[in-house]
Amino acid sequence: APKISSSCSRSSVITCVCEAHGNPRPTLEWRLSGHALANSTETSITEETLGSTGVKSVLTTRQSLTDTDVLHCFSKNIHGSTTQQFHAVPPPQDT
Repeated sequence: APKISSSCSRSSVITCVCEAHGNPRPTLEWRLSGHALANSTETSITEETLGSTGVKSVLTTRQSLTDTDVLHCFSKNIHGSTTQQFHAVPPPQDT
């Protein structure tokens, strides 16, 4: 199955980067609470290939995500699938 790594940062928009490596090169898909995300007025997704075995996708969204929204980066190839999960809202810090 693909190897996957990812990270998110949050400012006025949420930007998440997901990178997957495998042979053959895996596909990447973003899902929000189970629904596949596509380019829209609020969400931009760019994808680039990394050599013959890697793919990198950057998701930027202006959607205001709630603490029940779960963002997934889903990657698969013929050997299997891998998913990485982000909670859109950081948990409250204990004071």
